[in-house]
Amino acid sequence: MKKNKPALLQPEEFEKIQSEVLEKVFRVSPQQKKLDIVEDNNFLKHILSCDKEICSFAFGSIGERLHNLAQNLDLDHPEVQTGEFLSSFTHENGCEKIIQFIKLCDLAIQNNLTVLDKSFTKSVTKSIFPNVKFSMNLLRNRQQFVRLFADASTRARLRKLKEVREVTTMAHRVVSAWESVGGLKSYERFGNFYEDQIKESQKRADLFKEYGMSGLRIETQKIIKEIGSAKEYKYYGFQRVSMTVAALALARMHDSTLRNDFIQIPASLFDFDFEHGSLEPANHHRNWYEYHPMIFPVHKMENNDKMEEIVSYLESFPEANGKPIFDHYVALVPGVYLPAGVAYYDTSRNYREFDSEISAHIAFNLLLIKKKCIVPALLGEKDGKFYFICFWE
Repeated sequence: MKKNKPALLQPEEFEKIQSEVLEKVFRVSPQQKKLDIVEDNNFLKHILSCDKEICSFAFGSIGERLHNLAQNLDLDHPEVQTGEFLSSFTHENGCEKIIQFIKLCDLAIQNNLTVLDKSFTKSVTKSIFPNVKFSMNLLRNRQQFVRLFADASTRARLRKLKEVREVTTMAHRVVSAWESVGGLKSYERFGNFYEDQIKESQKRADLFKEYGMSGLRIETQKIIKEIGSAKEYKYYGFQRVSMTVAALALARMHDSTLRNDFIQIPASLFDFDFEHGSLEPANHHRNWYEYHPMIFPVHKMENNDKMEEIVSYLESFPEANGKPIFDHYVALVPGVYLPAGVAYYDTSRNYREFDSEISAHIAFNLLLIKKKCIVPALLGEKDGKFYFICFWE
């Protein structure tokens, strides 16, 4: 391995970095909280015990969807038991009202009490579900709560609906965010990235106040408010990170630079000439390539026993009573734009051409990973937010 390779691409250094990250992934949280079970207000369990007809009579199409959902969800999952997931649908005390109204509708059906007509039940539905449209969309978009499904094959099927995609938020944020982003390791589990960021921002705000720089102080206070409570950015100790920041952090860890609003990844990372197929293994015709990060669902990556072991562990996470904690698992790949768009030369100097740029970049990135020219990061996704797990190996 060349000396100019970044630490992430040097076997001994990578092993050290990865072992530190994984030790925290498998470490038991020092402050495990006892689950605050809301068994009496778990309206999904009550819905499951009722006929679908009653749920439909009470809440219309929302009632039908909730009944179908209750049949498929793991009602013993901590997020269901504690009411965290249920609170997405209704307001405070809404769960209790749902249960009571279902009982009332059951009584009405049994006794043919027609006073509970559709107009009445519709008004009750609106009062219990303040945002009916939001609730319906949440029920339709099952990708947002894959972790809560009881059946492992259902979770796998829903996850396989995800496709490879580009990191589309890079362009408009790269310049402003580049200088403030460090390495991705700072987002490891149990890290204090956000706490440290709040402290540093507060120090700057105090300094601006001392020197009468009110404009800068106000802007800094906005940053502190935006960060909010650091606890909101942690989930079982895993730290939340935006896909843009994660992509920038990976770029930095691959010795990339920012020039003319573009991130440039050094050509020295690639020990084969994929642009011209030169006989000289490192005879690149340029010093850099344009950075092109992509998001690979793990099922689109090549089989990897180590990564499968980690995902399996998170699918039966001890601190979540042996339940899954993420909806999806993705590999953030720090790739490059192919100069030819749809073609490249592989390591055997074979010219490979594809029908589309996305197909070419998928195959090319997998080759770069296999050749250990780049190191992706494994991220967990929950409710559309991403959390750093570890590096891909």
